[in-house]
Amino acid sequence: METQGKNRIVSERKFWNSKAKEYDKVVNKLFLKIYETIGDNLIQDTDQSEKLLEVATGTGILAIKLSDQVAHITAVDIAPEMLIVAKEKSDKKQINNIDFKIGDICNLKFDDKSFDTVVASNVLHLLFQPELALQEIRRVLDDHGRMVAPTFCHGANLRSQILSRLLSLLGQKTRSRWSRKGFIEFVEQNGFKMTKGIYVNGMIPLTYLVAIKK
Repeated sequence: METQGKNRIVSERKFWNSKAKEYDKVVNKLFLKIYETIGDNLIQDTDQSEKLLEVATGTGILAIKLSDQVAHITAVDIAPEMLIVAKEKSDKKQINNIDFKIGDICNLKFDDKSFDTVVASNVLHLLFQPELALQEIRRVLDDHGRMVAPTFCHGANLRSQILSRLLSLLGQKTRSRWSRKGFIEFVEQNGFKMTKGIYVNGMIPLTYLVAIKK
């Protein structure tokens, strides 16, 4: 199991490192409106947060957007090259309340109940074992905290399923093709209760989900 975990990390790190320099361009070209919707809702849903963790931060798009209203943000990603881009953007904007760290969503190096908010945006469907990620998020989230998990639902309809498989052929592997209902059920089966759910239509629809610990 330990060897499998190391192999997973090496594989995922290699893939996302290779995407780091072009990542923001791809988001702006293909997913700009979706990320604007995510960002606008996050501003509402994190307005009382003091210690926020973002897992799979990528190039820090959302962490940087939230930096004006959250006292302190810890942003982790498995790919060092992604974090280099994130740090460069943060430094350029003179943001000093984000700590960017290398980290694995399935094995978070933080104490129990360390954060009042955890953001996991567009990552759960990519994981080999997303239930482990939810287990870790639940562990580091305090008892009155909330998880925000905007997630592409690749199994929402026939079009999204076809597009998802084409993307997998290009190297971006989707390992969970949830419908909206299936994604909500998955989250609630793993120790959370949904408090907010917004369905965002698109080529691959997204479910913006907020949940608290059961």
